[in-house]
Amino acid sequence: MVRSPKQSVFSDLTQDELQELINAAELIHLEENSLFIKEGLEESSFYYLDKGKVAIVKNSGIKTHIIAELTEGESIGEMALIDREPRSASVITLTPCVLYKFDFDKLSENPQLAPLFNKMANALNRKIAHRLRYTNEVTVKALQSKYVMSIFFIRVLILLSLYALSLNLIEKSEGYFSSTTIPSLAIIVIFTLVAFSVVKKSGSPYSFYGITRKDAAKNFFEGILFTIPILMMIVFIKWLLITHIPSLNNFPLFDHTAPFKNSAEFSWHSYFFFMFLYIIFCPVQEFITRGCIQSSLQNLLDGTQTSIKWKAIIISNLLFASVHSHTSLGFALSTFIPGIFWGWLYARQNSLIGVSVSHILVGVWAAFIVGFQNLI
Repeated sequence: MVRSPKQSVFSDLTQDELQELINAAELIHLEENSLFIKEGLEESSFYYLDKGKVAIVKNSGIKTHIIAELTEGESIGEMALIDREPRSASVITLTPCVLYKFDFDKLSENPQLAPLFNKMANALNRKIAHRLRYTNEVTVKALQSKYVMSIFFIRVLILLSLYALSLNLIEKSEGYFSSTTIPSLAIIVIFTLVAFSVVKKSGSPYSFYGITRKDAAKNFFEGILFTIPILMMIVFIKWLLITHIPSLNNFPLFDHTAPFKNSAEFSWHSYFFFMFLYIIFCPVQEFITRGCIQSSLQNLLDGTQTSIKWKAIIISNLLFASVHSHTSLGFALSTFIPGIFWGWLYARQNSLIGVSVSHILVGVWAAFIVGFQNLI
């Protein structure tokens, strides 16, 4: 049943006048995904959405953008009353809808309905003015958000560059320290502090960057469950390589001494200490790659939700893999391939808990138990 609330286009009409106007309208029932206003067509009518939800979409020539979503009680296409120009956008139903279609010409030419039409036109003008003000506010907020996120993304790229340099520093420090413990700890502390400082200055809530306890237990166990097939795949791939490539036949399937191949002799003390460093560094890596880079890209990129998600996943992993490319191409690929999975998991959970757990499991399993890095 059509209502006449304060913000409705029928707010100036009495109940009897409203009923008289409704009797002159065309009642339309539409299924989901029905296009009923097409961009570029000339029409002298507008619609009142009695039930359902619609999307106003604009075709840029490259892709279609959703400008706004309207729910019941809203008027649609009323700009035709003012400029009589072709439709500036298309409208498509998101759910089954019930609409009333009003023809401006028929209403204005009918002596009985003309006074009612004038009342409705006044209400339409006020609604259009209200929408223009709202659109301006939303546009300004969107531009501010894009600007803030752009500055944030630049800071993250600087941080990522410093991260790449720090990895190289750790490798070079072996000649100056008895071990890489000191520079490794320093890098972890510095990057954690700087990363949190950048996030704090962005003005966005911590949850935007995946720092949240919401569904923590679910995300934790989901991270473990989804990682088990990857752990099995790592062993299977290494088995294939060492059994089918002659130069690798002498490598064992499991090799806990692999992290020490280019350093001093193996010791369990060093083994567990470096494993500990790796475990606490994984959440920092996930925070930078998924929390900072992927989250900011999801906010900056345009397109459908699916395309934005996958573009953000691929770009963030390319950036992160590139900072490891100085080590070797194989090592860069070893960060990119599982990173696609972690990017998907982060997009699914919107939390760093699941991806951090998964990253730790995969890293410890591959590097400290299977010894996969000997093959890279």
